[in-house]
Amino acid sequence: MKSFLRRAGMAGLICLGSMAAQAQTNNALGFDGLNDEVLVPGASALIANVTEISLTAWVYPTNPAPSFPNFDGIAGFRNNLDADFYLLHYTPTAVEARFTNSAGVQFNLTPQVLTLNTWVHLAMTYDGSWLRVYKNGLIADSIAANGTIANNLEDFRIGNLLYQGTNNYLAGRVDEVSLWSRALTAGELSCLPVNGIDTANAPGLQLYYKFNQGTAAGVNTGITQLTDEAGNIDGILSGFQLTGGNSNFINGAALVSQSFQFICPDGSFNFNGDIITSPGIYTDTLTNSFGCDSVVQLNLSLLNVDKSVPQNGKTLTPNANELFYQSLDYHNGFTPVQE
Repeated sequence: MKSFLRRAGMAGLICLGSMAAQAQTNNALGFDGLNDEVLVPGASALIANVTEISLTAWVYPTNPAPSFPNFDGIAGFRNNLDADFYLLHYTPTAVEARFTNSAGVQFNLTPQVLTLNTWVHLAMTYDGSWLRVYKNGLIADSIAANGTIANNLEDFRIGNLLYQGTNNYLAGRVDEVSLWSRALTAGELSCLPVNGIDTANAPGLQLYYKFNQGTAAGVNTGITQLTDEAGNIDGILSGFQLTGGNSNFINGAALVSQSFQFICPDGSFNFNGDIITSPGIYTDTLTNSFGCDSVVQLNLSLLNVDKSVPQNGKTLTPNANELFYQSLDYHNGFTPVQE
């Protein structure tokens, strides 16, 4: 009996496993900590007298020692009287999240949720009974709270908050800021950090800034406003140089899920129902019930396989050790030989 070797299952085999990662594919704003801010005039009218509010943002803090008067405002409302709903870089690793109702009662949280020079997704929600802070979709802290904000004249700010006339300018980066007139659910907050917001399926969305304008680190001096994807109030850019690697539009936070896969020669890959036979970069967008899109990018590469099997006397030794081989019986219709 003569034995032959055959590469088994190569036609549809993904030869190596996948590696999940995150890709930076959108823009953000870099704030220099000196005078950069985005002003959204009179935006408190969008959440006045509602019993639920949410605020979300990606933030990349760079100030190693925030302290008065150099606390770093991330985003929100602050008048220190009857209309506070904001996130502020409070210590190197903590944010201050404050809700002050129309009666002047403050509710404060200071969770340890930040890492310097690292993107983190923050969310602050108020459901009429509890104020909560989430980090990357997971709850980090909470406190019982009550009341509403009745003031309908306060400005919403990004990259700055005021305290007794002092500006708390942010040193860092911000992306994907949103304001809602309802409390986002735990399911929604697990979705948003990865997938962003589907504006066509987002009840209660009042402000949404994606920061995807201009050219990252390019010359953007002609841009004066930040587009509100919710269609309510565009933000006014102030203080930005809008050229170079800071105080400008820059590369943003990770919002596309990437998968790196390999395809064997003459093989195929099933990507959400599409059969792909050629290497390349492919994307697909999936919408779920939580009001956000899941954008998936497939990076499909060709695995070069050494198919040679040198013979040394009666011994056959494959060069590609990672492949599987099957002995076949030549005299019995090439049936597999039990090893």
